[in-house]
Amino acid sequence: MKQLIAVPLTLIFYLCFAFILLFFHLVQVISYYLLGYHSHKISVDWLNFFMMNTPRILGSKIDVKGIDNLPKEQSIIIVSNHQSMMDIPPIIWLLRKHHVKFIAKKELSNWVPSISFNLKKGGSLLIDRKKGTETVRQIADYAQKLKEKGHSVCIFPEGTRSRNGNLKEFKAGGLQSLVTNSGGIPVVPFVVHGNYKMFYKGLFPLQVTQPLLYEILPPILEKEQDAKTITETCRNQISTAMQQNEATC
Repeated sequence: MKQLIAVPLTLIFYLCFAFILLFFHLVQVISYYLLGYHSHKISVDWLNFFMMNTPRILGSKIDVKGIDNLPKEQSIIIVSNHQSMMDIPPIIWLLRKHHVKFIAKKELSNWVPSISFNLKKGGSLLIDRKKGTETVRQIADYAQKLKEKGHSVCIFPEGTRSRNGNLKEFKAGGLQSLVTNSGGIPVVPFVVHGNYKMFYKGLFPLQVTQPLLYEILPPILEKEQDAKTITETCRNQISTAMQQNEATC
């Protein structure tokens, strides 16, 4: 039965997703050039609210856990596992009060409606992953300006998406550079549960009725651990949370 309804629901999902990207691209352009940063940010927040909720079209139930763990009114470093293109919208929407920016590969800054515009104009850092030493230096410079601007940053230390949901080893250079140079900003592990299963058999048809859970873990303070230890702690905590919730997602 699921396979019968998966095809039409997937078509509707992609049509809605494409419409959201195109509509909010126009809204972002108008907001950014005519009204400035704060208006543009609001448009990005609502873009991601709608993108986060598009899996409901497929019958997915979306839950959020640990929202009270977020530090209030300060910059943070969000460290997340990476399973699919659907990981980013909940981070932006749920943490919208923290002005979340991203460290992203520069290839994403071209040709993707809404996404590319926000990466280029919204304050994120675009990097060339082939230039390791230069990239770490860029991240260090970027980290030093976070508190000054009142922004937060999200990084996916695995580097690429995990197609099977298993947590990959962290590429620690970028995260450690953020922690070392951010002036004591709390590090908040963010755990994505179940997103990869939507795409487990490919992009079409998508899997229906897949439960999704986004979990925010308690912050880790730099004054309590050094950068290397924080990196290891983040991975261990995310891995443990994934194992504990595997049965439900």
